[in-house]
Amino acid sequence: MTYQDAPASEEIAAEWSETPPSVKSIMPGFNAVLKINYRVRGLILDYTLMAAILGLMLTYSREWISGKWFDVVDILSLGLLNLKMIRAIGASWGNPKGQGAFAVASSLLGVLGAFAIAIMARLIVSIVGLFIPLIIILSRAVGHATLTWALGRAANQFFLSTKRVNLSTLKQAIQSHQRDQNKSARGKS
Repeated sequence: MTYQDAPASEEIAAEWSETPPSVKSIMPGFNAVLKINYRVRGLILDYTLMAAILGLMLTYSREWISGKWFDVVDILSLGLLNLKMIRAIGASWGNPKGQGAFAVASSLLGVLGAFAIAIMARLIVSIVGLFIPLIIILSRAVGHATLTWALGRAANQFFLSTKRVNLSTLKQAIQSHQRDQNKSARGKS
């Protein structure tokens, strides 16, 4: 995937083409981050769909699993699926280390928010299911999918938090690129 393949690339590419050459020197790094982020978004969607299917399967398999073990199987299977997703997201970013305390705290808030959003989504679908009886079957699947999507986004932001631009390195890269441009301009004339 190149920079032009990213969503909304026409607008960004138009702005990018008007930028000075010194800024274009950071384009490969920018493309790499876009490519990884695009791949991780697809990964989150895949796991979200798996969680929804898991929720539907567990809804229909309630008769086969005894009552006291049903919730344990549900929580364990969803928990393992989400842990596998978080590990896959970390592996996509190269398992970076060095997130600060602020990134850890905001990720914990993201996890709490994911649970709150999942509970609200399941509650809303359950309430709608009181009026439209067939919808209530989907409440578990909606809760699972919402939790997985929100946890995936929180994990992505956590691992993305280490991908920051070091301003001194960027300044050196731009100066080096400008020197190379000046040398090549002198050599041509």
